[in-house]
Amino acid sequence: MVRFVILVCLTSGLLLTPTVAIGQSQGSDVELLKRELDLLKRELELVKRENEILKRELESYKKGGSAKGADNTPDAALSVTVDDVEYVYQGSVRNGPKLTVTILATSKDGFKVAPQGQMTIIDDKGNKFNGMPVGGFGAQTKLREGIPVKLQWHFGATNAFTGAAGVAAPSAKITRFAGVIINRQIAGAGETIDFRNVPAVIAPAKAK
Repeated sequence: MVRFVILVCLTSGLLLTPTVAIGQSQGSDVELLKRELDLLKRELELVKRENEILKRELESYKKGGSAKGADNTPDAALSVTVDDVEYVYQGSVRNGPKLTVTILATSKDGFKVAPQGQMTIIDDKGNKFNGMPVGGFGAQTKLREGIPVKLQWHFGATNAFTGAAGVAAPSAKITRFAGVIINRQIAGAGETIDFRNVPAVIAPAKAK
């Protein structure tokens, strides 16, 4: 009789163990899903905040309140629209020998692809400087309608593959660029995005 009771207890334990294990596994999966959901919510909030910041920057640069150079040259057109995409020139930032030019791009009609080619800066003497897009040539950036995206090009940056110094960036003494031209395609074919007589550095317009 005692052996029978022990046998029944052992059998019951073996039958219950998989059920408990399955329940624990399901509970762990639910907790992981909850954590992933919380992370996605946080990322969504960060994207929303970044989008609002970019929109405010876009409106600020559209006003062009600080687009005059040191020589009081009249404000230049800082915004151009090509193929239903609005491009807003945000000026350049220098870090040692490297110069970075930033453009805000906003699609006005559906999904678009951001420019993938090089940017050419022309100084007041006609000298040309070529820069490569951050992320490399051919890196496709999708533009969603109504959402501004920050695009950047480097000048004078070190080659990431060879370590060799890049072509020199425009001089820091230059306050205005006679031209800033963006090739939409890698090979330079097709329509370009042109800004003419723009300041090298732009400060956001102050709120009134």
